[in-house]
Amino acid sequence: DSDSSRSYILTAGHCTMDGGGAWSTYWIFVPEFDTNPTFTCADSKHGCWVASALYGDSGFKNAGSFGAAIPYDYAIAVVGTGGKGGGQLDETVGGGFGLSVSDLGGQAVGLYGYPAEGKYNGLDLTYCQGSAFTDPYNSSAWGVKCSMNGGASGGPWLKGDARTFAATAVGANSYRYTTGGLNNLYSAKFTSRTSDVFAAATAGSASGNVVRVTF
Repeated sequence: DSDSSRSYILTAGHCTMDGGGAWSTYWIFVPEFDTNPTFTCADSKHGCWVASALYGDSGFKNAGSFGAAIPYDYAIAVVGTGGKGGGQLDETVGGGFGLSVSDLGGQAVGLYGYPAEGKYNGLDLTYCQGSAFTDPYNSSAWGVKCSMNGGASGGPWLKGDARTFAATAVGANSYRYTTGGLNNLYSAKFTSRTSDVFAAATAGSASGNVVRVTF
């Protein structure tokens, strides 16, 4: 989504933090990274967009542990013009997705990410699809059967047809369990607090449960 000068990127809250719980001080987005997987902006397909602001939930920032932060593990990065052509992100790559806080129980959801552990190398956009269910160990999170692992964090959960941009964002890759043979990927359940973060990002202001850092 965008206005006349900004575009908005959904990610996980922990993808906006550096070590020790501090906000990231430099955050970039490389669309279609897998087309020419390189960490040099000039060599990527479209170039890079640098965030001017990050918006998250105070519940994540102040949780004290990741277990307590799970219900709030979402964030919005705001980017202006950029890339090789100096244009808007959504105008360059096409389309955009709205955000929904609807109940996902039993519904088909598509998950995207760049997993980088085990059989994965972090260079290929990977996709899973499955029916969403409530995490039996954490009722504030949705799960989908999916083998993606570390590196996939922040990738979107989409409901609908992503190929034609007729979809809505309903989650973001957050965590998985590494013991017990649980081959699932989880996202915080989006709520009105998530909508508050998105609304604050589009308005360029922060209040209530929303926290913001600008660069």
